Amino acid sequence: MKKQLITYVKYDIEGFDPRIHALNAFFTCFVDYEHSSKDFSISTVETDDAMAVMYFGATVDSVLVNAGHQTKNLYKLVKFITEKELWPTVTKKKGARIRFIGSKIESDKTFSQVVEALRIEKDPELNESIRTYDIRLFRIAYTAVGEVGHNRLMGLQPGASGRLAYSKIKTILRKSKDGFFKRLFKRIFKFLVFIAVVAIGYSILASGYLSSLHL
Repeated sequence: MKKQLITYVKYDIEGFDPRIHALNAFFTCFVDYEHSSKDFSISTVETDDAMAVMYFGATVDSVLVNAGHQTKNLYKLVKFITEKELWPTVTKKKGARIRFIGSKIESDKTFSQVVEALRIEKDPELNESIRTYDIRLFRIAYTAVGEVGHNRLMGLQPGASGRLAYSKIKTILRKSKDGFFKRLFKRIFKFLVFIAVVAIGYSILASGYLSSLHL
């Protein structure tokens, strides 16, 4: 028998915009890591459609029929960014290879503009949602939305949107790890080259000194 989820809130779907909900499913995956708790791993949604619906929710004929168990802490923020038309359009720089999200890309907007809009809005709930999480995670999520396209995400099922987020998160972590080892290897290689040069230089100087003694 499958273990039931008992640690998540069941949300009331009244007033939820299904398109915003799908976008929120994607965005929230990058920011709120409740899906990495001991009771539930988001990796299960990759192959289990029922789990994807249970966690992210589902729409039928453009109507949200299941809000899912995923936290809705950021729903209002996602709605705010959408209504203010602050989502970015992110493109890859010509000739660049994206090693990590947020690098070697071009964006027509930044998350700093969202922060400024929130400052002007002075909504306590929105400001609290920003303070609750690491600002770096917001920037990563914001850029990820720009890479995929917020309109595209709003047209997906919440489960498909969430799965796409999880796939991108895995790619980011893998590339970040690969990049770390590449940098480490380069540093070790440079150090070894330095040692070799010093050793060769010392050998040349030493041989010259010994030759002078024979004279």
